[in-house]
Amino acid sequence: KYGSPITPPQTAPTKEGFTFDGWDSIPSTFPATDATYNAKWVTNGQVTSVIFSTDEGPVSLNTEISLSCNTEDAQIYYTTDPTKTDYDDYWMQYSVPIKIDSPSVTIKAIAIADGKQDSPITTKTYSLFTYSITPIECELPEGIVFDTTYYDGDNVDLTEIIPSKDGYSFEGWSLTQNGDVIENLTFSQELNPINGVVNLYAIWKKIINFDISYPKYQ
Repeated sequence: KYGSPITPPQTAPTKEGFTFDGWDSIPSTFPATDATYNAKWVTNGQVTSVIFSTDEGPVSLNTEISLSCNTEDAQIYYTTDPTKTDYDDYWMQYSVPIKIDSPSVTIKAIAIADGKQDSPITTKTYSLFTYSITPIECELPEGIVFDTTYYDGDNVDLTEIIPSKDGYSFEGWSLTQNGDVIENLTFSQELNPINGVVNLYAIWKKIINFDISYPKYQ
């Protein structure tokens, strides 16, 4: 059923002369259309591929990616230089989780063990969630705009974005209609954006004008 969790087979498949190396990019939930996912294999005597704790794609700022390997005593080496195609002495030995702290990070990893053939190089590319702002109940003056794209963790000073509306004074921005005014907005998945869009509501206070007249005394 579309959207329901996928549980890979608990019993690993077998193939003569090879060691099972996991499944090729199985998503966490069933897709909307039929799909085929292939078993990965390494030759007997070869180190199995590096396992990434989180599959590639959009993530939150400072998400930590852990690397592991099912081959005993294997050492993992990695690089975040996307131009590197082959393992060399400049790759770093993995010891602590890798933080995703920029809009796009590509991690290439290999596992090495004495007396065995090196594992295949595994490549995963991560990006930060992106967002946009839709102002509600207002039109921004010419020349005053929100950026077209914000990344997870970005902060916006909302006091610098001031719309206008005839007969009303602008009180500030809110995440909900007639809600509390906020001065700063930090983008994260906790905002529950719809397709990355965050709605900001302009809060207005009607300007009431009074005519004052004084009685004339004879």
